[in-house]
Amino acid sequence: MEILQYPSPPGVGREWRFCSILPLPCPPSHTHRTNCYNGIAYPNPIFFFISLQWLQQIEVTESALQQKMIDLENEKDLFSKQKGYLDDELDYRKQSLDQAHKHILELEAMLYDALQQEAGAKMSEILSEEERDKLKNAVEQWKRQVMSELRERDSQILRERMEHIQHAQQVC
Repeated sequence: MEILQYPSPPGVGREWRFCSILPLPCPPSHTHRTNCYNGIAYPNPIFFFISLQWLQQIEVTESALQQKMIDLENEKDLFSKQKGYLDDELDYRKQSLDQAHKHILELEAMLYDALQQEAGAKMSEILSEEERDKLKNAVEQWKRQVMSELRERDSQILRERMEHIQHAQQVC
């Protein structure tokens, strides 16, 4: 059995030589390259060396890509968790603001009702200066209390969020 060899020196037209492969049998597909020396076919060590380097580079690249995919999946999970936390926080703050606005409207309605008990009466006729000051102070105190509760809720949300982020970073 013989295999075809590629041409030798440059400048010479394409010529094909046949080499005997008695010492080293070739697979029927003739897929590997050989050196031909004195009519005997030998496996080309350079071809095998280059092939081995390519395989190593492919394995290293494949390993790096797999690690990158794992890292990207971890980052995706972390961002999904953070997005969920931020969405929950936003919903909670919206609810808190809605409740605060509702309380303010209730107080304004109560004040309006108190002032309108007598149709057409002026506020100075209904309430004394001291009563107006007490009512004003009560409204201000209520506003401060609501703002304090909102700040406390915000700080609790931020503490929970920081704990979740620290936990997610420890997992990664």
